[in-house]
Amino acid sequence: MRSRRSTKSLALGLCIFCADALQAAEPEKLDTATDPRAPINARLAALQSSGKSDPAQRGKILPVLTELVLTDEQSAVRIGAIKALETLGWGEDSRTLGALVLARESGGEELRFRLKPGAASTRALTPAQMARKESFDRMWDFDSIWKLEQGDIAPSLCPDPVSPEKIATGGTGTASDPFLIATSEQLDAMRNRLGPDVHFRQVADIDLKDFGNPKSGWVPIRGTIGSYDGGGYRILNLTINLPRRSDVGLFGKLVLSKGGSLRRVALENVNVTGRSRVGGLVGSVGEPKKTARLENCYVTGTVSGHDLVGGIAGQVFGYHVSNCYSSAAIRAEGAEAAPLVARAWWNASLKQGFHDADKSGLDTEPVVALRALRKHHLGLETRLVLYELLKSDDALLRTRASSLAAVLQPDPQGLKSGMVAALMDDRYDVRRQARRVADAYGDAAKAVMVSVLADGYAKPAEVVVERVRIARAAGELAVEPSVNLLINMLADRDGEVRGQAIASLRFMGIPYLEQAPLDPPCPWWNARAEWKARAVAALERVVTEDPEQGIQADARLALARIRGGGNPEPSVATQLLPKITLATDLPVAERALLEKAYAEVDACRQTAIGKYGEELAWPFRSASKMFHSSANLHRNRNLEVANRYLMESIGLPVYGSEAGGLVAPEWPLTYGLYHSRSAHFPGRLSAEAEALFKESMFTFLEWKSRESFAKYIDQVWQLAGTENHHITFGPILWYLYLGYLAEDPTYASRQLVDGLTVTQWCGRWRTYTKEWLKGRALNGIFVEMGAGYMKYSLPGLFALYSGAEDPEIRKLAGMFLDLYFIDEIQFSYDFLRSGNKSRASAKPDTPIAHILKPLYGEGVQFPGHFGQHAAVTSGYRPPPEALLLRRQYQHPEKPIIIANRRLGEEGDGVTLTPDSRILNYGYKTRHFLIGSALRPPGLPCSALFNQAPFNGLIFANGGGLYPEPETFGRCSDPYESFQHEAVLIFRKNKGAYRTGAMRVQVKPETRRVEKNGWIFVHNGPAYCAIRVLDGGHHWSEDKRYLLPDEDLSPILMQAGDVDRYGSFDSFMAAIAANTLTWNGKKLEYKGPNQLHIEFFTRETGETPRVHGKDFDFQPALAYDSPYMRREANSSIVTVTVGPHVTDYDFEAVSIKRTVKKEESR
Repeated sequence: MRSRRSTKSLALGLCIFCADALQAAEPEKLDTATDPRAPINARLAALQSSGKSDPAQRGKILPVLTELVLTDEQSAVRIGAIKALETLGWGEDSRTLGALVLARESGGEELRFRLKPGAASTRALTPAQMARKESFDRMWDFDSIWKLEQGDIAPSLCPDPVSPEKIATGGTGTASDPFLIATSEQLDAMRNRLGPDVHFRQVADIDLKDFGNPKSGWVPIRGTIGSYDGGGYRILNLTINLPRRSDVGLFGKLVLSKGGSLRRVALENVNVTGRSRVGGLVGSVGEPKKTARLENCYVTGTVSGHDLVGGIAGQVFGYHVSNCYSSAAIRAEGAEAAPLVARAWWNASLKQGFHDADKSGLDTEPVVALRALRKHHLGLETRLVLYELLKSDDALLRTRASSLAAVLQPDPQGLKSGMVAALMDDRYDVRRQARRVADAYGDAAKAVMVSVLADGYAKPAEVVVERVRIARAAGELAVEPSVNLLINMLADRDGEVRGQAIASLRFMGIPYLEQAPLDPPCPWWNARAEWKARAVAALERVVTEDPEQGIQADARLALARIRGGGNPEPSVATQLLPKITLATDLPVAERALLEKAYAEVDACRQTAIGKYGEELAWPFRSASKMFHSSANLHRNRNLEVANRYLMESIGLPVYGSEAGGLVAPEWPLTYGLYHSRSAHFPGRLSAEAEALFKESMFTFLEWKSRESFAKYIDQVWQLAGTENHHITFGPILWYLYLGYLAEDPTYASRQLVDGLTVTQWCGRWRTYTKEWLKGRALNGIFVEMGAGYMKYSLPGLFALYSGAEDPEIRKLAGMFLDLYFIDEIQFSYDFLRSGNKSRASAKPDTPIAHILKPLYGEGVQFPGHFGQHAAVTSGYRPPPEALLLRRQYQHPEKPIIIANRRLGEEGDGVTLTPDSRILNYGYKTRHFLIGSALRPPGLPCSALFNQAPFNGLIFANGGGLYPEPETFGRCSDPYESFQHEAVLIFRKNKGAYRTGAMRVQVKPETRRVEKNGWIFVHNGPAYCAIRVLDGGHHWSEDKRYLLPDEDLSPILMQAGDVDRYGSFDSFMAAIAANTLTWNGKKLEYKGPNQLHIEFFTRETGETPRVHGKDFDFQPALAYDSPYMRREANSSIVTVTVGPHVTDYDFEAVSIKRTVKKEESR
């Protein structure tokens, strides 16, 4: 779902945001500096000039420069703004100081928006800090891996000796007995022993001075290995001079086996030169969907190149880099250079890394910010500033400050002042951010903070509100000393303080439950038997001795949670499901079938909700907690605990990041179900949780309105990234949040971009959403139709159906979903889908079965994926037509043709064309379904449509045959194809992006017969014939894939079955009787019982022909199948399944159902 940089420009609204400042302080120059559409050089020149402005204007210029540092997308602009601040100075402006501290502690452009609590990227250090152990020691192992002794200028690795006797054996290359490397010759020779299961271990310092070619030096090692362990020994004087070559380093292009590592490698005094993807240790390392590690390594010397130049690595693909540093000078002529890793790609991470800011020679954000701070605040302790930022009114500053503070060594004085003050704040998110920092620091640091709270409580003059805050903060810290303090506070003279102490004991450990369910007893207490006994005894005394009955009742609830005594809260709930009204004249058999089906749908929904309520069974913790909390709210169980747990999961509002904020449809769905004005379960969200939701919604919309509203509000056919992103992060999500906030007078009149209020923007996006739903429903539904990414897109539709503020949109969303489910079934057998699918990884299965199964009443695939929670809680149920088609008409008695319009054509390279010339075409019988995308040659299509397509044949009893080209990552437009009825012709596109050999996957269990150049496949009642037209063919080693000997050869597939041919032998004879010719540009196929098909290569530009006529890629019907039809220019989609005839009118927003009489069926 994510690209490398999914963030978009946030500077779009800065001209408005800082309008007053711009008018007063050199407006033309500052207008240029803040305009994201201006040329980058002009923006940088304007910033340089602003730094030399009259100091009297500083107060007006500072807000503009500060916002650029915090929010501009362009790294060069952020750096230019920091340099301007360095020249101009900022006096006592705390926001500017905070922005510079955040930049100084950030990890640079690539990972700037990926920061998570406890997982920062790389920190710039001064030379003095590089020489101090405390700069590293909370995160790095200085007992066995690292050392930093008196007089050292930086850490070094501890050699891990191997006995001479062991060295003499040389090793066997296994993980337990790796090949041992002791000399430069052995290091060089390892390139001859590479392999995914081969492991290496360095056992001595190696000096590469003068090793290799006198001009080019060392030849980078390329290939795949299991692991390389440097053993803490050094490699000295590595020299490489390959200025025209990419993937350059000690290792050039390296892949590690899953779970492998490159670790404890020390490279000193390197002099490495390459072109692109250049690093001291490795030029490029990694591949998609494989996890490996680079850890505990360092590089000193010089690394040079044109672009993608890093001290450790040029590019890391999918691997995790941790505990590394670079003191290398980086020389880069072009773009993308960094002190450690120039590019971290495809979920790669960089944690706990450091670099010498003075030696790198790079003007990265951390380096220039450090330089500015050293000039104006020499000796500034940035940790104290970060602790102060935790209390900021700005959610952006709070969140980023906690992310960065969490990976730094705790400041003892700061723990006692800034951290404790943040933990006592009345704002929930401030406490949450501070607690996350405290979690990272560990129990010892928490105990220090509890002692400060205890000292404060001991002061006799402490007022009630402060004593309440102390009790609350002690519970937030959740360590054993907290229990002692809270037990003491149970005897406080004020009932409000005693009540908060009970609440803190009751909810102790909720943020730390991880994968534990909410039901008592609480796992936090179970792990601490002695403390549990003390708390229980103290609370039992409160139950019998406290003078206030309310306090006694609270103590009973706390006891139930701590020791486990049953759930004292109600546990019965039913959702307000829409009533399914079946036609009165429906035939008896169909009525019985549908009544049974809907009962099974509702039973599956309740089963899934029950499972979510009983356990946390999803690998992503934040989603798991949210699903678990939502299910408990749905079932009316553990409401207080569920609310607190949910509050922990509410996305943190981080500007510029799709990973932050409430960016997933599950959030508006959950809010819509349980908030105080909900039509479903009103009031199950606590007031505090609802307030946190709304604060986060507004924060998210504030920056999204500046960043993106103008791009899409008048462009309903323009996608915000991919289609699932458009729904998950884009306009559909924005509309839902605006609708919820517009219901609250506190937020309704607040202004967003262009001076429009929440209510006004809600109205504009309401209009947009109606047009979006109508336009797509009438013209092909989705670009990503059938892809696994529907698990992200469908929840947005469920959220609209359940919670949109406008009833017409709720109905339109339901109608849209109905068409989706009908189309899903007509192109499928069970959960196996044919037809064309984009971004489908060339697999015929439907990866959203976890959504489809419960909604069809056919079981629960638990825990499923994101979409299942939305499917079962939203209240949506498929229409009768979909259930009938699924259960009774899925295998047509006679062959049918499906030709539905498919979105994906682009008119201007950015915007989709509604009247698309792409058809999702399928030919379906009782036994097989063969489908593909039909489009004119050379048609401009979106990258989204072209990415990783699936076309092919599936069998009703499972499996199939389909083109599956070898790919490297996500391929694009790998092959051209044409289909008519049961004949599919395809050919690899020359130079196709990330595409290797053309292959046809053949169901393994089938019988195969090769005769007269044809490959015949027998699968029970269904058959297939395959012919490679140019040259011969061969099979992969596992016999799973058929491959043409000539890579660009056309391949023809024709399907058949027992109904048409009678037998497999008759099928083979009929195919053999056909004539097939190929002249390098044109393929002709015809025969006695076969329509004449002419297929042309893309280069000719000619349209395929059937029976002598050009194929029509833009027929009058947007939907054309026995089940779905839409005439040209009509707003009505007619669905016909068995006796049901249903008109979905998207202009009138109505559904009209009729039942055909028996004689007309």
